[in-house]
This record gives sequence, structure tokens and C-alpha cells, in this order.
Amino acid sequence: MSRRKKIFLGSISLHVFILLAVFIYPLLAMKKKPTEQSSINVKVNLDKLLSSPPKSPVPTKTAPPAPVEPKEEIKPEPPTPKKPNPQPKEPKPVDQKAIKERAQELKNEAIAKARKINAEREKVRDAKKQADAKKAADALAKKKAADKKKATNKKIADAKTKKERDAKLKRDKEAKAKKEREAKAARERWLAKEATRKANERAAAGQKTMKNTYINILAGDVKRRWENEFISNTEISQSDRVKIQITIRRDGYVTSCRIIQKARSTALNRAAQRFIAQLKKLPAFPKTLKDAEITETLNLGLQ
Repeated sequence: MSRRKKIFLGSISLHVFILLAVFIYPLLAMKKKPTEQSSINVKVNLDKLLSSPPKSPVPTKTAPPAPVEPKEEIKPEPPTPKKPNPQPKEPKPVDQKAIKERAQELKNEAIAKARKINAEREKVRDAKKQADAKKAADALAKKKAADKKKATNKKIADAKTKKERDAKLKRDKEAKAKKEREAKAARERWLAKEATRKANERAAAGQKTMKNTYINILAGDVKRRWENEFISNTEISQSDRVKIQITIRRDGYVTSCRIIQKARSTALNRAAQRFIAQLKKLPAFPKTLKDAEITETLNLGLQ
């Protein structure tokens, strides 16, 4: 038996019991009640007597006594005879059929009332279920909306984080590439500088070698000309020398020639002076020699 059915039957039984107790029990009790003589009950308001104490008489000025007149004699009234106690009426015979019909009516009313109460309870329960279902649906929808919003925010945050990470990786990659390019460019510059330095050193060494070679050629040519012009003289010492300085252009022309240190012998100095005066053209520079002019110091003396 279902719980709903049990509640319904229990409610009907309770209403039937109440109806029997209210309507049938007093009818049965009327037959057993003995007849009692009525007595006169005197009700006294004790609270009023206890709450209000007797007032003390207020003293007043007594007036002189008035002349007493003779009173008429009061005759006592005859006592009122007591009414006899009325005899209780005998109860009417109980109509069992009417009682049963009335009980059946009350039972039907109780059943209808119980059904109505149960229907109202069912309605309240259904309304509560619907409200709970609506509340649960609203809560679920709210939770879904919150989850969706959370997922959207997480997706946006992840996309932002990924974008920032990609941007950082790109910046790091570009910075690394730039650093590598700069290092490579610096190395290339250094290599080029080293190559230029070495080339310059080689060129300078070549120029120096070429210059030394030309100077040797120049010194040999000047020596040969000096030997052709100079006449030996016994008065001149073998170690005596006159020092001259010659400046020559690329084409071999002498732009300057002078004595920078004279010899001890006057004859040697005069011979050197005559020699440099006629010295105008010497061998030209080699084409690979880059100097515009060369200044060289030579010594002239006896062989």
C-alpha cells in the first residue's frame, strides 16, 4: 500500500471517530444520567470582595438630634413558599436510522474534505515540485552560463597568453638574429680590417722594398755621376765626406738638392757644390711606387 493511500485512510478514520464522539456519545450518556434535584446556586464575586476593602466611615459634624416621631409598626412579610424542583423530562427515543444517516453524511463530508485536503496538498506539492524544478533549471542555466563565461574568459586569457608568448618568442628570435647579424657583421668588419691591415702591411712592405730598391738605384746613379765629375786630390782625406740631401719627383726631376753637412776639405766642398748645381734629372720612380716624391741623404767623398 502506498504512503499516499495510507495517509488518506488514516485521515478518514480520524474524522469518523471525531464525529462518533461528538454526536453519538452524548445521546448514550443521556440515558444513564440520574435525575437530580435542582439546587439554588449562589455566585459571589470573591475577586471584587477581596480587591475592594471596606471603606472606613468619614467623621462628620453631628447635627443636633431632631425630634423623634413615632414610627409605624412594620409588619413582617409572609415567607414565600419554595417552588418544587422540576422533574427532568424523559429523553425522547433515539432515531437510530437518522443517526446512521447523519453519521454517513458526516463520513461522506469528512471523506470529501479529506479528498479536498489531499488534492490541495497534492497541488501544493506539485507547485513546490514545479518551483523546485524551475529553481533547479534556473540554477543549472546559471551554472551553464557561468561555466560558459568562465570557458570564454579562459579561452580569451589563453589566446592572450599565447599571443604574448608568440610575440616574446618572435622578439627573442629577432633579437637573437640581430645579435648574430651584428656579430657576423662585426666579424666581417674585423676580417676586412685585418685583411686591409695585412694588405696595407704587405703593400707597405712592398712599397718599402721598392723604395729601398729605387734608393739603391738612385744612390748608384749619383755615385756613378760623382765619379765621372770628381778628380782625385791628394789634399783630401780618404775619410772626409760631404753630406747632401736630394728631393726627387716621380718623373725623376730633382726639385731640391743642397749640402746639409760640409766636409773638412774646402776642395771637396767646392766640388760637391759644382756637382749638385748640375744635377737636374735622375731615374724616374717605378710605376708601382706610390710616393709622390722622395727625399734622400747621400754622402760624397773619395772612393
